[in-house]
Amino acid sequence: MTITGDAATRGAFVGLWVQGSTKQRMKRMEPILDQNYHLAEENSKLWKETQTNQMNFAMQLEEIRSTMLRQQEPSTTNSFGTSNSIPRSSNATSPETSKIGKEVNLLGGWPLDIVATGYVKEVDPTYKFHERCLGERSYLVYVDEVHAQDAALPFPHDAWCKNLGESCPGNVIWPKSCVEFLSSTSRS
Repeated sequence: MTITGDAATRGAFVGLWVQGSTKQRMKRMEPILDQNYHLAEENSKLWKETQTNQMNFAMQLEEIRSTMLRQQEPSTTNSFGTSNSIPRSSNATSPETSKIGKEVNLLGGWPLDIVATGYVKEVDPTYKFHERCLGERSYLVYVDEVHAQDAALPFPHDAWCKNLGESCPGNVIWPKSCVEFLSSTSRS
């Protein structure tokens, strides 16, 4: 069967019309596709920011808890405002020093989960790493195995490294409250 005359012309016209309307529809969809792409990027940024905020919240909560515990401890000052305790030597071995070299899991995210494995490298609160002191509530940990590449760093080293995948394997500052000791064995 052969299509001739008006039927062939109508078929060609309908084919061009369908093709043209599809191109017009696609052109109208471009701004929507661009908007969806930008929304996906924004959602990704918000997700990372949320993880960082959650980690900061956990650290602040730990700080509040330790402050409350310190307030419940008996005072070591006498009525003259001087200390009754004998000052410790700065070279004295503290329980913290014994934690150097211990294998640990780092906890992060929400809910808290194991995000990396490594070992404690430094515990001295005055120790500086990337121009940041460890402080009383953090350890310097060498991370040799990352389990969650996108886990937010609680203390970013610089403007470029914001998560574990970007900075490890290597050293990170991690809150003590989110460090889980694996065993009594040490690494050198």
